[in-house]
Amino acid sequence: MKDAKKLDRFITIKERVLDARRAELAEANHAFQEANDRLLEAQRTRLQAIETLTTAQDMSAEELSQQARLVSIATESERRAEQEYLSAQSLLDERKNEVADANRDVKTLEVLRERGAKERRRELSRRAQHASDEAAARIGG
Repeated sequence: MKDAKKLDRFITIKERVLDARRAELAEANHAFQEANDRLLEAQRTRLQAIETLTTAQDMSAEELSQQARLVSIATESERRAEQEYLSAQSLLDERKNEVADANRDVKTLEVLRERGAKERRRELSRRAQHASDEAAARIGG
């Protein structure tokens, strides 16, 4: 019985860990979505800068040079946004694995608890049967 209570406390602790991991996953998911939005915006900006440069008809050399610098800046911005996106994706995958591990821990402990409960019920049933058999033997014998 003492072991069952210890196991219940341990399960409670593991459930709290699971809740914390889920909260971390939610934060990582939010960060991932923001990184994805920034990447998409950076890609749009770069494509607009390239389109402006390639469709320009009456631009001076200075204007073309300035637009080429804007394309270069937009390309660098997209590269940084892509790195942030990949980092956020990696963190998200890590958090998903941590939640899966914590969930597996809780489920394993719950299975152990159920097995213990079944064993205790079987033991009580055996004792009751043994007591019944002894009482019947005394009465009959």
